[in-house]
Amino acid sequence: MEGILIMIAIGVGWAIFSWLLSAGAKTIGAAGKAAIGEGSFSENMGLAFKGMESFDVQMIDGTLNDDGTGPAVKKLQGKGLFPIYTTKNIGFITSVFDNTSGEYEPVVCVIDAFQEENSSVYRFERGVGRVESDQGFIKWVDLGIVIPEILEPPYSGQRKMVAFIRMVDMDNIPDIRHGFHDEGATGILWQKSIDFDYTFEEKGYKEASEHHDEAV
Repeated sequence: MEGILIMIAIGVGWAIFSWLLSAGAKTIGAAGKAAIGEGSFSENMGLAFKGMESFDVQMIDGTLNDDGTGPAVKKLQGKGLFPIYTTKNIGFITSVFDNTSGEYEPVVCVIDAFQEENSSVYRFERGVGRVESDQGFIKWVDLGIVIPEILEPPYSGQRKMVAFIRMVDMDNIPDIRHGFHDEGATGILWQKSIDFDYTFEEKGYKEASEHHDEAV
């Protein structure tokens, strides 16, 4: 299974790198105190002061590239007024869990760019920049991504998955290990989980380990 995943990783590696560059250019900091999104400075400021909906995140199906090419992905998009009360340097961190057993289990990834610093567990991080309490996204903006083809859950088959996205203070990033953080961890400004189903054809990491032990 590892060999197959590595081949997939090589095949999508360049597409992922290109996507990160283009997406990073689109997700800009709130320069000039304007709300992030399309439109002129005055238009964005007007929307910010007249009121925006509360911040929320949705998941949509898509492809890695905007032109419809690349592997299938789950995009996490945010919209609305940031739930902050003072100026913050914000960003978003996405983790993925397998909840089929009724308990969150970590999901690993074969590409370094999508791993936690000290483990192979999946993590996607995107910085936004310094924003103020009266700012937000006036349109849906890509903030996180899940690429099922490069993920390895504990077991194969149809799995109940959870994408967990956090808005964090990038000047005080919370300690996240194996996708988990302590209750009340500092640096977390907002969080949400979104459920989705996905069928994995290859053996999961626990499944492969169990079969190996049986063969010994």
